[in-house]
Amino acid sequence: MNDDYIEKLLKGANKPPTPNSNDAQEILVATKKAWQESVRQNKSREKKRKVIAFNFAAIVLVGILGLWKFQPFNSANDLKELGSITFASNLYQINGNKQSAPSRIHSGDTLTAGSSTLLSVTLQDGTLITFAPDTALQFTGVSTMNLMTGRIFVDSPGQNTSVVIGTPWGSIQDIGTQFEITVDTNELTVAMREGKVKMDLGHSIEYAAYENGKGDLIRINKANQMRKEEISSTDTHWSWTIPAIKALNLENITAYDLLNWVSRTTGRNIVYNSALVSQLAKETHFSTGRIEADAIDPVLPVLFETTTLSLKIDNNTITVSENK
Repeated sequence: MNDDYIEKLLKGANKPPTPNSNDAQEILVATKKAWQESVRQNKSREKKRKVIAFNFAAIVLVGILGLWKFQPFNSANDLKELGSITFASNLYQINGNKQSAPSRIHSGDTLTAGSSTLLSVTLQDGTLITFAPDTALQFTGVSTMNLMTGRIFVDSPGQNTSVVIGTPWGSIQDIGTQFEITVDTNELTVAMREGKVKMDLGHSIEYAAYENGKGDLIRINKANQMRKEEISSTDTHWSWTIPAIKALNLENITAYDLLNWVSRTTGRNIVYNSALVSQLAKETHFSTGRIEADAIDPVLPVLFETTTLSLKIDNNTITVSENK
């Protein structure tokens, strides 16, 4: 029996996760030393066979347990990384463990916002998910998750991305959109700020959308009774997400991209007076600074005073024209 044989036995036993090279070498050396000691201590060949077999089996078992100790099975390192937490106003939990600093999110993780915590998670495809306090969401795959309780706002960046969110009432799939889902013990609520979602409720397929300046606000109770209302994209209903939105860095950003960010943040529609004005916005750059989501209304007009563009801002629309 040699080192290679012992190492093969250790590697082949139930194929545990591979430890780092230092840990594996320590276990191998300890195993060999214990086996050699058992040989020297037993004179009788018959006794030696029985004792060595027993000792060797025990030593191999200890070695296997050592491997598991150094590299737990199904650790987060073995699971696919899905995104990261980009904002946390207070403590939160990942799989029941309290966290305070930004963390990575992996497949299988359950993320829970505390009673006074706002959270934002950015997925690898750019989808932004904002958590209200007392919300628990399990990430089951690259674009699938289960909302167990609470309230989330989903901002999907385009038609090429899509998430599917399971709830006790059924699944909700976005189709390039901004929307909110709330789950409590008595009701499912879906509110639309942009685009469209498909709701697979098991007994029926329903759609909710934002059209003609109004979004659907759908409530479904435990008896699967549905009630539909309307909501504006600029309604104060959406304001709870503002503190969790990351400030925008203005360095070398165009006026066009800035206004798109303002539109997605506030729900206001951007109207350009002409194609020429739209093109001018794409060619106008800011050199430095940043703008906070909760300071858009007072700061935006000041920023555009340094350009050849002028803004007319009301509750629902920002109209862009060229200074004459």
